[in-house]
Amino acid sequence: MKYLIRSARIMDPDSPLHRKVRDILIEGKHIAKIGQNLEAAGAREIQFSNLHLSPGWFDLYANFCEPGYEHREEIRTGLNAAAAGGFTGVLIRPDTNPALHSKSEIEFVINKARGHAVSLYPMGALTRDTAGAELTEMIDLHHAGAVAFSNGEKCLESNGLLLRSLQYVQAFDGILIYRPLMKKLADGPVHESRISAMLGMKGSPALAEELAVNEAIELARYTGARIHLVKISTAGSVSLIRKAKKEGLRITASVSAHHLLLDEASLLSFDENYKVSPPLRGKKDVKALRKALLDGVIDAVVSDHEPLDPESKQREFEFAAPGMAGIETCFPLALAALPGHIDSLLGAFIRGPRQVLGMEHPAIEEGAVAELTLFDPELEWVPSEHPRHSKAINHPLLNTRLKGKTLAIFSHAQYVLSA
Repeated sequence: MKYLIRSARIMDPDSPLHRKVRDILIEGKHIAKIGQNLEAAGAREIQFSNLHLSPGWFDLYANFCEPGYEHREEIRTGLNAAAAGGFTGVLIRPDTNPALHSKSEIEFVINKARGHAVSLYPMGALTRDTAGAELTEMIDLHHAGAVAFSNGEKCLESNGLLLRSLQYVQAFDGILIYRPLMKKLADGPVHESRISAMLGMKGSPALAEELAVNEAIELARYTGARIHLVKISTAGSVSLIRKAKKEGLRITASVSAHHLLLDEASLLSFDENYKVSPPLRGKKDVKALRKALLDGVIDAVVSDHEPLDPESKQREFEFAAPGMAGIETCFPLALAALPGHIDSLLGAFIRGPRQVLGMEHPAIEEGAVAELTLFDPELEWVPSEHPRHSKAINHPLLNTRLKGKTLAIFSHAQYVLSA
């Protein structure tokens, strides 16, 4: 099958074609030709107004819930939602039921995703059942296809276990995806601040994250291992990571799109859809996160896609489960947070996530495998007006006008429209 993409503005800061408008001919899985006014007999022509095209986007942290929680999301629906959000690759969490803690579970999720346009990459569980007690056979999981290791949202309570995990993965230069949180300190549903007092709710202090970030940095220094700190949310965490990177430690970091855009003032509505973990922080934290992304201290933007069913989410705020289903709206949220900085944002969607994992990012050049995201950064849309691909209902911005829309992806010789 041949596809001819017409008049696309190429958005790839690493390419000499960056911001140039070109036609792109795809034959099978590869980019056959890039030029102007191309002709190709029998090709399916693809044309949109204000079409922008970049290497395919990659999400470093999403929960597709299967196995065990298919009523919230399945691998199939999660991948469909990822495609609608512009992602051609997704790294999924291991804290399912059963957890992705043995070769059979890793192979199960890989096989479930086979044939889809979006590539699925599993994280292997750090501990059996992600219970935080017994380490898994990480080398076996690595050989089975796990590209990173994590305990997901089940935070490690033992710094000794984190130390042994970092030492273990050094045998194959593996990487830990670590959610920094000292859970015993984070016993409130909202950020500890003046607003938490106004809401009459117990607050979760920034210290609960920052102590865990500092501990992870010290263990990374001691072992020399690679660690990725996911879902950073405070200015103090940013400061610690900035210093660690200057020292040359093997540390990377990511932020969720909603933490770039939203702050704790959103909680004044008592809308349970704004309850996330870590909680939405203060304005100075949001400002620090944005600056860190532009400075390169934060390497990637993640969706933190956490699908939830009505029984878990549509409850009184204090008792609602935390999490936001964000993979379909990740890009417009990030774009709203940093208007005018699309090059930096695209770096955090394309190059940054893959560099964390040691992967090459797709190239837009003749002969390269075609792995592309087609989008319009100016298109305004309301998510509720379009078919949604995820099973999840927990997103606070479904009836909000957003700017920036994925149009389609091309990957694995498949052209998939977003709507």
